[in-house]
Amino acid sequence: MSLGDELSRSSLQVQVASKIRDDINSGRLRHGQALPSTRDLAQQWDVSIFTVNEAMKLLIHDGLVISKSRSGRVVHSPGQPPADEVAQVRADPDPVRRGRRASDLIALYQQRANDLAQIRRDAIDEAHDVLGSYTEVAKALGLTKGRITQIRQAAPPTPD
Repeated sequence: MSLGDELSRSSLQVQVASKIRDDINSGRLRHGQALPSTRDLAQQWDVSIFTVNEAMKLLIHDGLVISKSRSGRVVHSPGQPPADEVAQVRADPDPVRRGRRASDLIALYQQRANDLAQIRRDAIDEAHDVLGSYTEVAKALGLTKGRITQIRQAAPPTPD
């Protein structure tokens, strides 16, 4: 299946990034899961390796994918630090420094999660303006109307 057949309105790199983003958001790709190789993705979607690499840059910038030396690219859910970062903090022998580093990681990833939650709330409201009702927004996103209401009413948590 050609990705161009599936999506048609934006550049190929944005389309590839959107497809992977959708797979991450839907749970088809999970935190820590290795992504297929660039070559495999290019063949799967009938695009160039360059296009896949550019899409990966977008996903890395958005914090949804991280590059790991010798193991390729893996899914990274915002709000969850990579396991190797957690292991480094856990291994720190100084309890004060370990606590400080853990707090710094929590603050960093919580802020990313808060930013994405706000983007999602804004997108839901914009989709409402386009589609005319939250029921239609819920259908388009594959969510219940109750879940849409929860998302819209959720206030970002306050920092410690």
